[in-house]
Amino acid sequence: MPITLMNPTELAGQANVTPRLARFSSTDTLTTMTTAGYLTPTTLQGQPLATGDFAFVSSTVSGTTTNFAFKVLVSNTGVYTLVSIASALQGAAVAGNIPAFLDTEGDLVDLGYSPTNASLTKIAMVDGAVTAGHVAIFDANGSVADGGAFAFQPKVYNVIVGEAAVAAGGSVTLIASSGSQQFQILNIFTNKGGTNFSGGGGDRLGQVTDGTTVYSVIPAASLQTIANVGWGVTALPFPASAPINTTTAAGANLSFKYSAGTTDYTTGSIFITVVAIEVV
Repeated sequence: MPITLMNPTELAGQANVTPRLARFSSTDTLTTMTTAGYLTPTTLQGQPLATGDFAFVSSTVSGTTTNFAFKVLVSNTGVYTLVSIASALQGAAVAGNIPAFLDTEGDLVDLGYSPTNASLTKIAMVDGAVTAGHVAIFDANGSVADGGAFAFQPKVYNVIVGEAAVAAGGSVTLIASSGSQQFQILNIFTNKGGTNFSGGGGDRLGQVTDGTTVYSVIPAASLQTIANVGWGVTALPFPASAPINTTTAAGANLSFKYSAGTTDYTTGSIFITVVAIEVV
């Protein structure tokens, strides 16, 4: 038993004073020292110990020395067991806060952790690894697990398109995409309140597209008489050659630009609303 030094548990003038304190050095790990039967009358070298006494141990393992504090338990059959106890609270504490271990010696510290609702009695535990950006789900006991990727909610995009921005082959972004983002278009609206497209003999049609799928082609007559209309009517038709629920191409912006016709307008603006959801 690698106990390297055992100090007396009863000093002069303190015989039979309890609780007694055993102090010794060891080269054992914490796991070994807290195994039942680690101490015996032989390893105690005749020093008396009983349930309720304490032991301070300086343990050196692989060149690292750690100090421990133990409570002594002695069974009815004479088996000694050392039970770890926290050494001390380091620094000030706030009533109601949750303590944390400061080190491997069992010292406690108040790091400012507090319950969200002190009147509740359960602390939720995480079951397994989690991924940033995923949603948390509860089991029947209130434990938390990784529920997978977040289900994105529909989002409304409102954009004003002026004739100057789409002149000469220009375009205006309705939904910006980055990386591999894709969107499913749920609805499109044009809003009354813009300025009718006109001037210069303009005859252009407008289109909502991601460069791959054309989600609507707005007739020239509709650009020239802007009204409140929703997707699927003559003034703002559904796609002509693709399913309505076709997702945008990965990383491609949804944009408005001219389609067909030969001459750009010299004045006009249209307020376009798109309702879409990001596809995970």
